[in-house]
Amino acid sequence: MSRLGVHLGLGEGYDKALAHAKALACATVQIFTHSPRSFQFKEIDGAKVAALREGWKALGISPVVSHCCYLINLGSSDNKAFHGSLATTRKELEYAAAFGCQHFVLHVGKYTTTDCETGMRQVARGIDKLADTLKATGVTLLLETVAGQGTEIGKTFEELAQLIAMVGEEARAHIGVCVDTCHIFAAGYDLAKADEVVRKLDATIGMDRVKLIHVNDSKFGLGERKDRHEHVGRGMIGKAALRAFLTHPRIRDLPMVLETPVDDDGDQASDMAALREIVG
Repeated sequence: MSRLGVHLGLGEGYDKALAHAKALACATVQIFTHSPRSFQFKEIDGAKVAALREGWKALGISPVVSHCCYLINLGSSDNKAFHGSLATTRKELEYAAAFGCQHFVLHVGKYTTTDCETGMRQVARGIDKLADTLKATGVTLLLETVAGQGTEIGKTFEELAQLIAMVGEEARAHIGVCVDTCHIFAAGYDLAKADEVVRKLDATIGMDRVKLIHVNDSKFGLGERKDRHEHVGRGMIGKAALRAFLTHPRIRDLPMVLETPVDDDGDQASDMAALREIVG
């Protein structure tokens, strides 16, 4: 049975977050452990975070997933930006472990002023430098598929697989992949052709590395390379194609987290209802 959940905000307090997760009957959640638009980290309140970890257990929520800060770019050729991103990613992994997370979703990065091959090698170099932290925390680093906007790295399964192969064996043992339905659709993968998409995933990245699905519909069409999430079933992917992909035998048992827009109260509840209807 699919483990379904949402990206859960912690900003209004851990108790409220847990209550919200319970109300939505979440079996998995994704969180930010600090502001996603800052390199700054608040000091961890040990007692509160311990209670939060107990809350995950009490509600049967697993896995708990941490999502990276939006400012991280390990593909940058700028030395200051690269090392700042590296330090932040290391701290994120440590915070993820403290918050009881099994996985940490990382945006692969952009090559900005160089070229894709150079950017990929820079990302691989950064991940290699995280090997000790990955081993110490036990957190799996999940590289997220991208829509292919601008100079994003990993716009095809082949490119992401090539990047993973560039990482040294020690760090590579701790790498998984997060597949975002909006992103891969925007990159040109037709989810209505689920067998074909899954075969390509398996032949390149390997289904054993796929640990998480971000469930989002798309405001833009197939192959338009625009990362704009839409409510489940209300976008250009649609319920039929989402159903074909999410109920595929190689996908349906993976944890699935909604990252759909939250503009009004009840948005997550309605998207969870739509997702449950899709996956049965």
